Amino acid sequence: MKTIKKLFASLLTVGMLFTSLPVCAYEYTVTVSTAGKTVDGQSGTITVGTVGDALGYEGKETDDGYYVKAVYYAGTETKATASDSLKEDTELVLSYGMKQDDSKKCTYTVNYVDQNGNTLATSYTGTGYIGDTPVIPYLPISGYIPQAYNLTTNGLTGDASHDTFTFRYTPDTTVTVTPGTTTTTETTTTTTTTTGGDQGTTTAGGDQGTTTGGDQGTTTGGEEETNEPADLINIDDEDQPLANLDDGESSTTSQSTFPTAYVVAGAGLLVLLLALFAFLRSKKQEEE
Repeated sequence: MKTIKKLFASLLTVGMLFTSLPVCAYEYTVTVSTAGKTVDGQSGTITVGTVGDALGYEGKETDDGYYVKAVYYAGTETKATASDSLKEDTELVLSYGMKQDDSKKCTYTVNYVDQNGNTLATSYTGTGYIGDTPVIPYLPISGYIPQAYNLTTNGLTGDASHDTFTFRYTPDTTVTVTPGTTTTTETTTTTTTTTGGDQGTTTAGGDQGTTTGGDQGTTTGGEEETNEPADLINIDDEDQPLANLDDGESSTTSQSTFPTAYVVAGAGLLVLLLALFAFLRSKKQEEE
């Protein structure tokens, strides 16, 4: 019994010795890459204590006119936050933005109106800097088509009258045909009579028409009209490319008619030739 007690006491003593030894916990390493720039006098790969230490670089300026905009986990688009817990060695990378002069900060306005200038959606106010060339995307509005998908400028000026981007919308006239339904299109026929007795019929209401008359032939209408918006319009361009918007009027074909002036001229020339022939014949008969 005494032997068992001594053995138990020995085991207890050894256990207490192990528990009193310091535990060496593994500390994860956090490094920050400056991505080729010098920040706060440091460059290359910097070893820091925690993610929070890395976030301390945000807002600091580089030696070439940039500033640290955010801190990301290397190889990802995930921003680092102070509450992140680490489970392994971590590499972070600094993301930069160009330092701007606040005195050049300005605003621009984006409007969404119909052809009559009526507001279709609430205007948007953005912030930029003089000289910026923003590309403004259109706002989808049900039942309407803009003149362009994007608007841009050669540069913001700080002048509100210039820094205004206006999307002008027209009604979407696209016809959607549902299977099992019938769509009827009205066609207008106009008959015209030209000088000389040639009569032709012009059919309107489509992109092509057939003209018949004294000079038989088929005339195809102009280029096909579409309502596809332009990809990009620069508001500073003098000749802005507008969308090819159908004005709702039917295209018509032009009749091919023989110009009346040529008929008159030809008849006059024929009369002169006949008169000359008669004169020469009369003179010849006198000589005989």
